[in-house]
Amino acid sequence: AVGGVSKAGEWGIAISSCEALVGDHGLAVVNGEFGRAHAGASGFAINDTGCESVVGDGGIAFSCDSGTVQAGERGILVIRNWDEQKIYIARIGENGIEPDVPYKIDDDGNFFEAQSDENK
Repeated sequence: AVGGVSKAGEWGIAISSCEALVGDHGLAVVNGEFGRAHAGASGFAINDTGCESVVGDGGIAFSCDSGTVQAGERGILVIRNWDEQKIYIARIGENGIEPDVPYKIDDDGNFFEAQSDENK
């Protein structure tokens, strides 16, 4: 969906330039600035620069540059730094990374807790 919301159920695929929402085991892809990709447990959420990727337990959240990633228990966080052509990976439960908390990376590639809209 261009400029809209794309939704799919379990095992589905949702692709949008604004917001993609899928159920468990699904794939949510957003290719546009400031969008949201949300997938359920064991899902994949992938977004472009400045976007938010959120997955449930056992999922993988991927973002580029200034994006935000969040995963539930047993999840994996991935952020790609476009300029340096590097990928930074964090696992929930290791090195202080907590489930269901949004993260970004600093200039050195370290994950830090991102402020929610309520805390800005």
